[in-house]
Amino acid sequence: MLRRVAVVGLLLSAIIFSAPSQAASTADTDPAIQAPIDALNGVLLEVMKAGATLDFAAREQKLEPVIRKVFDLRFMAQRTVGQYWNEMSEADRGRFVDAFSRWTVATYASNFDGYDGETFETLGTDKSTNTVWVRTRLNLPGKDPVSLNYVMREQPNHDWQVADVFYNGSVSEITRRRSEFQGVIRAKKLDGLIAALDDKTKQLAKPKPAP
Repeated sequence: MLRRVAVVGLLLSAIIFSAPSQAASTADTDPAIQAPIDALNGVLLEVMKAGATLDFAAREQKLEPVIRKVFDLRFMAQRTVGQYWNEMSEADRGRFVDAFSRWTVATYASNFDGYDGETFETLGTDKSTNTVWVRTRLNLPGKDPVSLNYVMREQPNHDWQVADVFYNGSVSEITRRRSEFQGVIRAKKLDGLIAALDDKTKQLAKPKPAP
């Protein structure tokens, strides 16, 4: 499970902030901001508990609607390519966001595929800085809990979506991801990056070898 959370935290990082300390001021509870994370955790737990009864395609089908609703995938995709976003046509942006989104869903479907008694706990919202956080933790039986802090972004319709994820209070890995993506764009243009993401998505869908 630690591997699953670490992988997802790294893959979904979109912008660089400093994560709030667990010792920060007491978190409030803002239901509107917190609701997307509660919905995400609920579906993740449901999929995890189903375990082997759901194959990859079934997990993907179950997770896709909530991931597309909870995460601001267009915003996150934009941050991964930096200045190259401004050079894309709107049609190319759409193609890239679609590939990025399918890869994101596949990442969750691949990594949240089993259950060992874990529980998610929402600790509240934190608006003590210019960044709005939802602080949560994943409780692991017999092990230290894992902190999962979400950066939230308010949309024009006043809904809230995730703009970044931090695993155990670490700084996000967007610099590494951006370097990777921009390197592919420089070498193989946008079509090369989309093809690379499509290939990653296909690889994630393949059955994992038995341990």
